[in-house]
Amino acid sequence: MKVRIWAVLLILGFAQFGWGQTNGNAKLVSEEATPPEPSANSYTVLGGTPQQEALVRAQIRIMQPVFYPLRVLFVPHWKYIDTTRIFRLKVPAGYASAMFTHLPSRSVFIDSDRYVSDDSLGYWVAHELGHLAANSASENAADKAAREYRKRLKDARKQPGEVHFELYNDNLIIVKGNIGLIENVNILLDTGTSPTAISKELAGRLNLRGSMEPLLSSNGKIDVQTVVVPRIDIGALHMASARVVVQDLSFMQRALGVPLGAIAGLDVLSSGSFMIDYRTRRIVFAPANTPKNAVRFDTQKPFLTVKVRIAGHVLRLLVDSGTPRLLLFRKRLEASLAKLEPLPNETNTVIFTATGTMYAAWFRASDVSLGTQSIGSQIMLVADGDPDPRYEFDGLLGLAKTGFQRVWLDFENGLLRWD
Repeated sequence: MKVRIWAVLLILGFAQFGWGQTNGNAKLVSEEATPPEPSANSYTVLGGTPQQEALVRAQIRIMQPVFYPLRVLFVPHWKYIDTTRIFRLKVPAGYASAMFTHLPSRSVFIDSDRYVSDDSLGYWVAHELGHLAANSASENAADKAAREYRKRLKDARKQPGEVHFELYNDNLIIVKGNIGLIENVNILLDTGTSPTAISKELAGRLNLRGSMEPLLSSNGKIDVQTVVVPRIDIGALHMASARVVVQDLSFMQRALGVPLGAIAGLDVLSSGSFMIDYRTRRIVFAPANTPKNAVRFDTQKPFLTVKVRIAGHVLRLLVDSGTPRLLLFRKRLEASLAKLEPLPNETNTVIFTATGTMYAAWFRASDVSLGTQSIGSQIMLVADGDPDPRYEFDGLLGLAKTGFQRVWLDFENGLLRWD
């Protein structure tokens, strides 16, 4: 079973590396081989309590505005009044002033003493985002632009703030979601895969027809069928008109002993931030408290990576929720391999990919660090295979058996948080 599951993960994970560069997903904001730059949807929240900041960020994330503010400022009433005088704010008849937007600086000011409730906060923030979308001080133009934002907030209130997951093989996360008009589909969440894949059976039930396209993997090209799914919904994560590949997932269903309709990759999962809570087996979309340890994503496009220090050597690893432990590529380790402890009592592993076979051996590193935080001693696989050097990553950072209890994938701020 262990060999089989590793094979499945790498078949899917490797397939994404060639296609990810041309996927065109606008929600992946960083460039491939450089640290993330501030993006169009990167903004600062100032002056609010941690609860206010978490709330307004969650509401803006749900609204997915056309244009984001550069900063959102919570200010006490006296300062709010003073600021309105400085900017010579004129409040039209019939409107109350609990927040306003300064268009030249893309700043939203919120009177922290005056907004009535969490719902009213979202309702009026939608109006301010409408000003930005219309690039106009007109209240009518802002209200018109805010209609869709308010609809998204209303729809989101009908959705659960968390979804339960089952953990198969002690590392594979499977949740219930909706694909097209089909509800309660078993979907595996895999941040190491892109694009998303659906089963042949599900494509048939949805009556989807597509075309064959070449997909570049680490060792060559394979032909895959691609289709467009009208909609994918996983809790608070949504993607409309999703371009996916159709794959035979029957081998994985047999290995896991459960029907499987899709494997949600980074293209879908990066549509919103979420936390994996391995202790309670929940995916949480707006947690009340987030883990304190954090490291910045090194890249978010075409795949998700962080920098990890192993045996004194800094490596770039792909964050892979579908892989149990760390997996490193031997050719990328240089002299650091001599500092790893071989584990001769562990059975060596054969890993099958879509276009070839890799052999791997087990090692132990005495200390592994994410950013400045140690995650302790780690057992890992070292594989003979080597990905295309253009992609500049050195292995995979698995999550389930690496000692993490909670992992918060904060795509909005470009951070991996954990405890």
